[in-house]
Amino acid sequence: MSYVYLIFLFLLLLIPRSAFAWGPGTHLEIGLEILKDLAILSPFLARLLARHPNEFLYGMISADLPVGKKYAGRLHHSHNWDVAFKILDVSKGSPEKASAYGYLAHLSSDIVAHNYYIPYMMIASYPARLKNHTYWEARFDAHVRPGVWDKMGEIVRSDFSAFDAVLEANLKIPFLSFRTNKRIFNTILAIQRLREVRAAVKIHSRFSLWPISANERSHYMRLAIETTRDFLKRQREAPCTKGDPSGALCLKYARGWRDMFRHLVSSGVIERRDIDGYLKKIRKNLLRHIFREISFEEILSG
Repeated sequence: MSYVYLIFLFLLLLIPRSAFAWGPGTHLEIGLEILKDLAILSPFLARLLARHPNEFLYGMISADLPVGKKYAGRLHHSHNWDVAFKILDVSKGSPEKASAYGYLAHLSSDIVAHNYYIPYMMIASYPARLKNHTYWEARFDAHVRPGVWDKMGEIVRSDFSAFDAVLEANLKIPFLSFRTNKRIFNTILAIQRLREVRAAVKIHSRFSLWPISANERSHYMRLAIETTRDFLKRQREAPCTKGDPSGALCLKYARGWRDMFRHLVSSGVIERRDIDGYLKKIRKNLLRHIFREISFEEILSG
């Protein structure tokens, strides 16, 4: 257990903070929830996803395939709506179309992760320097149902080469070849599927000063699922398409507020207990502005 835990902690430091938003397990869990209720979608989309469920689920995790995606630039970022809709437009076969819709669904759920959950947790854990983006993804993924990880194994072992070809042709890969990126991605998935790794994170969570209660996890999951369902119903007209799935500015501002709170408390300007009132405002404001880019000042306004 301790050996696996050390490997996992090493990976938390090694993997770029932009590697994932929700972790792959959470994305797959959201995708499985979508597949449970296809009747709310258009007849065309419902039939497509019913016919190709695994292709849809692969799309739900494949948006995180590029290593160092932020270095592709905002216009070419894999979490850019224009890039994702282009992938849908150029996908010709039904299986590839299903994967493309999964890719877009991934972006819609990341709106919640990158503009609400992760920014808030980064600010709330301001005293700790290593509670970064990847850390909070891992904390959330540790509570994914075991059956979801079994499904992950099935997805990883399946052949989605046709959609991979679409991704390779339409994504800007900043580092290494597409094939090498895919191998790295599959390795990360294999490590995160290890029961020992998830158990180690759960043990750590029990002693954390920043617990994520079952009610809080349910709140974030419900919002992510609702946002994804709304996107699949309304697509280009969905409110979430006005937001940034990468959450670049929101995460940048969250790091700024985290560093500011740490400095103000350590220098004695404010007491640590006073931060609780600020955090309530921050959480409320992040949720209020979730579908548009928030300014630095708006995070703590009102």
